[in-house]
Amino acid sequence: MKVLSLLNNKGGVGKTTISTNLAAQRARGGSTTLLIDLDPQQNASEALGVGRDVPGFDSYLNGGVDLGQLVMEQPGDPVNPKTKIPDLYVVPAGRDLQTEADALSDENLDGHIARFRASLTEFDAEAKAQDAKLDLVVLDLRPGLDRITTLGLAVSNFVLVPLECAESSLSGLIALDAFVDQVRNRFNPNLEWSGAFVNKYRENDSQKQFVAEVRALLKRRLLSTIVPLNQNLADGYTARCPAVSYFPASDGAKAIRALSKDLFFNMGL
Repeated sequence: MKVLSLLNNKGGVGKTTISTNLAAQRARGGSTTLLIDLDPQQNASEALGVGRDVPGFDSYLNGGVDLGQLVMEQPGDPVNPKTKIPDLYVVPAGRDLQTEADALSDENLDGHIARFRASLTEFDAEAKAQDAKLDLVVLDLRPGLDRITTLGLAVSNFVLVPLECAESSLSGLIALDAFVDQVRNRFNPNLEWSGAFVNKYRENDSQKQFVAEVRALLKRRLLSTIVPLNQNLADGYTARCPAVSYFPASDGAKAIRALSKDLFFNMGL
């Protein structure tokens, strides 16, 4: 089992679209995959067809239930069976996740991290006992660098950063890089960069310049795949099914498949 966190301290970069599509792409290959929504906005949950009033990670954080009790099959759109993806499971965020995230503190964070790690290990063991090896866990983290982001990174093996072609993405990388180092040093020495990649790309001179600048800054940490701005990727949200499954022939889905191939290889999957 490998745990991958999708992270950016800026909203609107397409993080949730990428996280749900990567999870769906792995599941479509026949590997049991779990997506956990750690963003109080609940967008990843909704993108996979989960209602906003369904109990989720909020109930886990307050100690009310075990993580395994919250795992559900990806429901998709109940009126369209085409939107359901076998082998894809989800733990939704829950409507009270913001309240529970605000309750995290320096005093209780270590305990929450230890419990989360143990829960993932337990769920992995239960899956193996049922001959359904849990291959990949994807964590959709909230925008921002706070304690619930720390919680996600502390249990992860890898972190992946989507970048939008904007100057603020470059300036934010410095703070993001420092935050990941801080989590690695204090909580998780095994946390590795999977890399960063350019998302929502449009072919013009300014965006070509951005790619050149970020490549010079990140060097090998910038993955070669560039994901274009593509309406089908956005339409997958409305369909309650990621585009790699619902619009597999689209340019966006093709880019996600190329990204996942490089990413999963680097992760040893």
